[in-house]
Amino acid sequence: MTFRKSKFWSLLLAHLFFLAALGIHPVVMPPTADAATQSILPYPRFKAFVTGTSDPLAGGKLYTYLPGTTTPTNTYTTSAGTVANANPVVLDANGEADVWFTGTIKLVLTDSDNVTVWTKDNVGAVGSYGSLTGDSTGNISGFDNVTNTGYGGTLRSGDFITKGPWVDVRAKGAVCDNTTDDSAAFALATTEALTTGKELRIPSGWCYLASQWVLSSDNTAHMKPLKIVGGGADSIGAGLIYAPSGGTVLRMTYGSGPKVSTKSVGLVEFTGINFYNSGTDNQAFIYTEGTTIHAHNNAFWGGSNKNDGFHFGGDNVATAFQGYGTVIRDNYFQKISRAAYLRKYANAVVFSHNNIWNGSGGTSAIEIDGKTPDSATGNVFEGNLIEMINYTNGFKLTNANNNYFAGNSFFDGNSSTRPYYLDSTSTYNMFIEGFISSGTTNFVYEPTAGKNTIHRNAQGQASSLGETYLNVYNGLGIR
Repeated sequence: MTFRKSKFWSLLLAHLFFLAALGIHPVVMPPTADAATQSILPYPRFKAFVTGTSDPLAGGKLYTYLPGTTTPTNTYTTSAGTVANANPVVLDANGEADVWFTGTIKLVLTDSDNVTVWTKDNVGAVGSYGSLTGDSTGNISGFDNVTNTGYGGTLRSGDFITKGPWVDVRAKGAVCDNTTDDSAAFALATTEALTTGKELRIPSGWCYLASQWVLSSDNTAHMKPLKIVGGGADSIGAGLIYAPSGGTVLRMTYGSGPKVSTKSVGLVEFTGINFYNSGTDNQAFIYTEGTTIHAHNNAFWGGSNKNDGFHFGGDNVATAFQGYGTVIRDNYFQKISRAAYLRKYANAVVFSHNNIWNGSGGTSAIEIDGKTPDSATGNVFEGNLIEMINYTNGFKLTNANNNYFAGNSFFDGNSSTRPYYLDSTSTYNMFIEGFISSGTTNFVYEPTAGKNTIHRNAQGQASSLGETYLNVYNGLGIR
């Protein structure tokens, strides 16, 4: 078979990088060659390294057996298959050897003192590679001499972490074993991602952060956009479960301020991450002043004293919120006090289709306090689900004007719970009713009626305008 060389290498490298992003390391499967023709163990010689380094395994020994047995089998010095290698094959000073064979074999690699480095069973020759497996040791040989001018180097299994078009926290020293403090590695990875504009990646598993994770600290500076990607977030729809069971987990115990802080003007995106507090503090998970946040498909798991999810801005002009265009959607909140706390000048925030679940509780699930004499305005809250069993209010509004609330659902309330609580400073807001459990008697509590627009539409009730109102998914109304 004849390949166009440049196209073959480009396709191979793209495939390898994709597999590496999924945590899969390649081992080649058996060829469909005839028994008379031998194939080489990959590209173009077998090569091995000292574990955890790029040093060749000089004097290493490669034992070859029939698959699933300890019965020795021959490999050959050339593709002709006429001169057998010794068994074991002793690697040269470069950790290399010529190893040719057909079908599948079992390989046992040792160092020069016969200490086993790894064992690989059912290893195929190069004739094809389709189904790929690995054991997460990082020691798979065979692709160590794959080169490509567009790649700019020699490809090794560890390079998937260190040489991809992203910044992986493990490349900066993160261990993510749930014990080692990875704070310093996260800081280094953040700096590189902001400098280069690359995506910041966090692997599946538990990464422990004992210190505050600072993305940016200067609220007058303009930062590059930063995208932070994890391996997935967990959520529990039944029972009282207060910790994630899989995906990417950031176990965060810093308790002297918010656990993640970003202040500069710019955009930060979070996706696929479990933010988890195993401590007793009640600090917010994410605090922003000038940074626009896009957070989607994450989960926030509070500690024993319940944490806030997001804080938007501080209490005075110096720390007023400026991250307009923030979008918080499709997130899960468990054992949380306030999922979002919007403060001075917290404007143009979209908070939609989030789930604030049954272990959460406090005065209010979401609080807006624009701080007198200013206000928080132009925010949109729609399609959120709030489990009210441990809350007094779903939303609490103070100095909040010209905001829009539509289709939010409030489960398991009672006669003393209020989906919306407004003080006299909150005016010109619009409320369109979603689902409210039958025990709840107060939809919107406002001390002075008539300052806000309220549409009641559950079970065909008349709206405050005296007309039957139908609310559809995107918040539009049909009368």
